[in-house]
This record gives sequence, structure tokens and C-alpha cells, in this order.
Amino acid sequence: MNRKLFGLLLILIGLVGCSDKSYRLENTQEILGASDSLQGSSTAGNFVATAIKEANNLDIVLYPSDLLDMDKFSLVKAGMTEQEIKEVSSMFPSGAKDKFKIGRMSGRDIKAFIQSRTVRNNSADIQVAGMKYHVHTVGGVLQYAYFNLKRNGVEEELKDKENYKVAISDYYYFSGDTFPSYFYGNALNRGFNDVGKLISVKKSVETYLSKMTRLPFLKEKRALYTSFIVGNTGAMKIPDIQGAQHRTPFLGYATTTTGIVTAFGKRDRFPGGIDIYIQDPNGDGRDETSDAIHIFTKDESLKLELGDEIEVSGIIYEEMTTTGMGRTSIQEVSSKNFKVLSKGNTLPTPVILGVKGRAIPDHDVSTWKGDLNLKPFLTLTDGIDFWESLEGMRVSLNDALILGFRGGQEEFEALRPKDYLNLYITADGYEKKIRTTTVGGLMIDPIAGDFNPEIIQIASNHLSKGIDPKTFFNVGEIINGEIVGVLSYEQNIFGGGELSLITPEPQKAIADFSGRGKVELEDREVAEFTADEDHLTVATFNVENLNATQKDRLKQMGRVVSETLKCPDIVNLVEIQDNNGEDFSGGSIANLTLQRFIENTPCPGVDYKPINIDPVNHNEGGVPGGNIRVSMIYNANRVQFDKRGNHGPLVHAGLVPGLGLKNNPGRVYPRSDEFAGTRKSIVSQFTFKGQNVYVIGNHFNSKLGDTSAWSNMQPVKLGSEERRSKLAKMINNFVQEILRTEPNANVLVLGDFNAYIVENPMKILEGNELKNLMTIDSLVPPEKRYTTNYNGNSQALDYIFASKALLAKEPQLNVLHINSDFMGRLSDHDPLVARFKF
Repeated sequence: MNRKLFGLLLILIGLVGCSDKSYRLENTQEILGASDSLQGSSTAGNFVATAIKEANNLDIVLYPSDLLDMDKFSLVKAGMTEQEIKEVSSMFPSGAKDKFKIGRMSGRDIKAFIQSRTVRNNSADIQVAGMKYHVHTVGGVLQYAYFNLKRNGVEEELKDKENYKVAISDYYYFSGDTFPSYFYGNALNRGFNDVGKLISVKKSVETYLSKMTRLPFLKEKRALYTSFIVGNTGAMKIPDIQGAQHRTPFLGYATTTTGIVTAFGKRDRFPGGIDIYIQDPNGDGRDETSDAIHIFTKDESLKLELGDEIEVSGIIYEEMTTTGMGRTSIQEVSSKNFKVLSKGNTLPTPVILGVKGRAIPDHDVSTWKGDLNLKPFLTLTDGIDFWESLEGMRVSLNDALILGFRGGQEEFEALRPKDYLNLYITADGYEKKIRTTTVGGLMIDPIAGDFNPEIIQIASNHLSKGIDPKTFFNVGEIINGEIVGVLSYEQNIFGGGELSLITPEPQKAIADFSGRGKVELEDREVAEFTADEDHLTVATFNVENLNATQKDRLKQMGRVVSETLKCPDIVNLVEIQDNNGEDFSGGSIANLTLQRFIENTPCPGVDYKPINIDPVNHNEGGVPGGNIRVSMIYNANRVQFDKRGNHGPLVHAGLVPGLGLKNNPGRVYPRSDEFAGTRKSIVSQFTFKGQNVYVIGNHFNSKLGDTSAWSNMQPVKLGSEERRSKLAKMINNFVQEILRTEPNANVLVLGDFNAYIVENPMKILEGNELKNLMTIDSLVPPEKRYTTNYNGNSQALDYIFASKALLAKEPQLNVLHINSDFMGRLSDHDPLVARFKF
């Protein structure tokens, strides 16, 4: 410690001990410190956020409290020397932690970001400038929050729909050290509009101090986090803490309980800590109450073994997720209130699930209407209630049927496995299931509200052992034998809640698993037909963020067109990115992406040409920086395409009687409110055997506005459906325009619609003018009507709609499941190809 800092600390000590309240530092100087940063604003936090804001002309600065050093102090005042300024800037970290991103966020996203960070970390996680906030919780559950903007010393409402220029930490935005970071963990991949500019905190501090003539009020409480303990239960058994409902009746109480350790592990995600599960070996004999509970401690010095009987004291929490449900947990635990009572105890007997034990609901996730957190009882025939009754307990199941996967060898992606693996499974794989796919997967039934509550995931994480992410699994395969684990409910990297079967001990059934292994592309489904003199073939394929830099993927995608789809005449390509992908430089142009796609498509005798309209830069959604759009390629040796007119991103295609499209290719109502901020539909006019063929490529808005089937609010609300309905109406209107100018027109509407077959937007799109080919039994049997796999549910989102003229041309349709059912997938969607006789 240098002499100046030591002297400064002596001054601080003297001030704290002085009873004369008139003895203060003058308001022209202030001591910067971070000791109060976890509960609210500190002088250091207020200062650095203000410096960044003023030096870079920003509205709001969001500075992580964790970047403040509690042990550092400094004196700040107006008119500082260069050396004094350097000493102040040395309070703040260098390197990657010094960099901040400039961008724009809506008031709604700023509120959600601060609230989620504060509630999840139980602290004032963010120091701020340009605004004020107060978040109050009880037992980890938000009670109230307010957020105000502060402009020119005046507080006003932080408006949800207004966009603000902000700075956030680049280190916390995305880094291996802070993973899942703001990008995934707080949804800033969607909520932060990066303008591609990085700034230095140190340089901002130095710039600000060099120009500062008047010190701001740094003791202001801009950030505040509060919570309180409701009471003390004394010693309590685990089933009583859990209660027979979703939310513990003792939220926010201090408690003491005992149990046998059934799982434990150090968290491998920021900010660390230890997760522990304990279970009462005797329980209370009631199916409605769980006999186990989760414990979290930041004290990583604890030493535990499976079978330890422990006594623990802490605060009863609900560890909340973005789906509105929580995991009952004992937190604020340290070595001081943690005691090992005995060791080597037999682990509690697992509850057998499935046909040999407790029946797993297989229809309703929930029959409740309203907030499940307010439901006073559990209905064990409802999936979400059934799993709640087993939260944290040891369970076993037999012959797990694999329904889907995430991580591991899931993606082709440079042939590199991810270091985690989640397997979506259901018990009793040899028993007959309903709504199965051709390979044994499970399909959802949105009309009946059946979202397959019997599906859970086996998770490889810090609590599990013996799950190798290098192993290849495929949908429909069965893990023979018994799997014993602990049923966990925890946050995924996006903050949502997931049911997971963790395996604290290696499982022989998993170790002995033997499936088909890696299934090469040539061994997957291929089209049953090809184009010929009298037949036109048209395909659609969501290629999942494909760009010119992905050399290996481009080669494989080319193989899909040539080998799987058998070189269609026209291919609609969804999610084509700009040339450099998720890089904010270079604009939105995608000529190289399409050129390299074509170069990697080995179709003898075919002359593929691209059709593309580059979007307004960073203006149509998707992965930030990627500029996804719908493009097409066509075989110029078989179909005629006459390019004409204006092809700007905001130019409507238009129609000219006797000619067809005024602008070919064109976009469909790109300036309409319905298409604002989302992917615009593209239309192209071709000629085949003397007949016009209109192809409209689409990528409707995603399901981000929908509530989860597993959320606290029941029943499911399809919030995103309203916008898709409007988009569907716009496209149907355009089809009607085509048919008015050309009554027997051949019109195809195809792409990724992000909608279930039975959703209202798909009915609006059909109208009286079109027919979804996937709904025709003679073309596609029900067990093949899926194009994606989401968390083990096989479901359809991609379709080809045809006009009446094309329905009269002996249509055929193949849905080719080359991705949904296999690891090593090239995209998260399957391609479709149709054929028509002319």
C-alpha cells in the first residue's frame, strides 16, 4: 500500500469515528470506494458509470458491480493533475475487463436486464449512470421494482418503447469466464443492438477527469437492492419446507433441516458456488410432497461425499427462472451454518417411474388456469405438478427412449463436439406410444394441448457423471436398462427452467449404450423423385445462419441439394447470412455466400443462379450482425427467370397485367407495418414449359412472444401468433392480387413459418387460394409431418403451400428428415421438396 493511500484510509477511519457531523470532506472532493456495491450504489460505482456516460455522450451506463475492487480507494476532485488522474483510473481493471460496448437498448430491455441480474445474484449487480432503480425480493422472488431515467438532474419514467444509447461490459456480454454471459443468460443477443464500437473505461475516466470542473454527487443511491427475512421456522423437515404446492409456504424464512447428500458439485458457470441436493431418507409418505431439497452456497471450501448426513441452516428461496417457475432452495449458507452429522449412509431408495412404478402423465402439462405459483395443491395427473412433487428426489426409470438432444455431437459444426450433452428421453421405450414419428420420436398435439409432459432430459453437468458428449445418439434409439438419478429443476443458459435427471453416479445402462452411431448423410432420407422434362421440382430449406466463411458446412449443404434433394429446379433458402456472418462490418451483401453455396453444389448439367435482395443493414432480426434473409437459387438450364425492375430492400414487387411481377425479384409489402423489423418475404417469377410460376419465400417471426408450456401462467399463450396472422394475411392478399391478374396462376408459398400446422396464421395463409401440401394425407402421412425437433418434441414449422392450378398438376411432397432425427445435423430444420407435372 502506498503512503498516499494509507493516509487516505486514516482520514476515512477518522471520519467514521468522528461524532461531529459538520466535519466532512468538502463537496469538491470525494473518496471513491466500493464497499457498498452489492447492496446498492457505491461512490466508485457511481463515479465510473458517470465518467463513461459523460465521456462518450451516452444516455445510460450499466457497470457490473463485480468489476469494482472492494479493497481499493482513491480521492477524486476537480482540477486533478495527470498523475492523480492516472491513480484514479488504476482503481479499475485493465485488459478485457476495461472494454465496454456501445449500443442501443429499449427501456423494457434495460428493466428486464437489471431485474434479472439483480434477482438472480441477490445483489445490486449493476452500478448505473443516467438512471435509478430499486429491486426488492423475499426469498429470491421479486416483490417490486422501479426504474427511472435521470436527465439533467430530473427523474422521469424509463419508457419501455423508447431506445436509449447505452454502454455495457464487453467482458460480461460474452466471455468464457462469464458464460453464459449477458448474451445468452440475459437475452442481450436480442435485447442489445450493438453498433460495433468498443470503448476503454480507463480512457473514459481520464477524459472525464481532465475536463471535469464540478464533482457530481457520488453518494446518491442510484442502484438499490433490498430483501428481508420473514421469520424463523426453527428445525423443520424437508417435506414440510417443500409443501404440497409449487411454491414453498415458507418463502423467505430462516430454517434448519437435515438430510442425506444425494448430489453435489461445483458450478461450472459464472459466478460459481456449490449445488447440493439432500433428501430425507424417511420422508412423510405423501406423493404430493417432495422429500428432497436443493442447497446453494458460495462457500466452495465445503467438503462433501454422497451419503453424508448434514444439518444446514439458511434462508428458504425459490430460485426463479424466466419461465416464472422456481426451484425451492436453501441459500445464504456458509461453513458456519453447515454441519456433517454422519458419513457413509445408504442413499434413499429411488422412486420408480413408469409402468413398473409411479405412472408418468402423458397428456396434460397442466389443467390449471392461472398462475401455478398461486395454486394451493398439486394435481399429480398434470405433468408439471407430477414432476414438482419429485423435485430433488432420487428416481429411477427403465429403457429410456431417446427423443432428442442438445450439445455433444448434435451439430456438424466443424466436426467438433460440444462439452455438454442433454438427452431428451421418456421412460419405457419398448412400450407403445401415441403420435410417434416413423423413427419413434414423439409429436406434439397443439389442438389437444398435449406437449408431451412425459419428456425429461438426462443432463451432463457439474452434478452428473458418466455421460460422454462424444457419443452419437439418434432419435428412436433406446438406452436399455435402469437409470437412477436425482430429479433436478434448474436454469438453462438462457435463464429458463428445465427438468433434468442428473446422475451423481455413473450409470451402467448409459455406459453400455450401443446405437447406430454416426449416420452419414448418404445413409439418411433422400427424395423419391427428380425433375424431368415434364416435372418441375421446388424445395425449401432453412439452412440456419449460413454464411460464406463456413467452408465445411457449405460443402455439406451443397451435398444436401445434390444428393438429398436431387438437384431441384428451384430452391428456397431461409437464413442466408451476409458474407461475413455475425460480424457487424461489411454491410448486408450476401453475394459470396450464395456464390460459394452454388460452387459447392455438385449437380451435373445444372446451372444454378442466385436470386437475392440484400436487406437494410441490421434491420430485419435474426442473429445480431448476420443480416439473415430468404434467398433462392434456380437451374437456368430448365427454368427461365427474367430479371427486371427495381430490387431494393424496401421496394414492393408489384404486378403488371399481362407481364406479372413489375419488379422481379421483389419483396412483398416491405414497407408495411406488419413486416417492420422482421424478415421480408421475397417473390420471384419463373417460366417453365411456357407457364408462369410464382414462388414466394418466407421466414415468419419466431415464437419468442409465446409463453412456455412449462411456465407458471397456464394455459399456454401464443403471443407471437398475432403478428404471424398479420404476415399471413399480407401474403394471402398478395396471392389474391396475382390470381386477379392471372386467374390460373401457378403460385407457391413456402419457407419457415414458425407456426404449427394447426395454428390460425396457417389457416389465414391458406384462405381459399392455397393448400398446405403437408396436410394432404396422400402426400404426407401424419407420422412424417415434422421438420424440427425442439427439446425432444418433433414438430412442423416449414411448409409448401400451392395454388389450385398446381394442385391439379399431380403434386408430390417429400419431407426429408436428415436433421431432426440425427446427431451431426447440418441445420435445425429439415428440407422439403415438391414436384408438379406440367
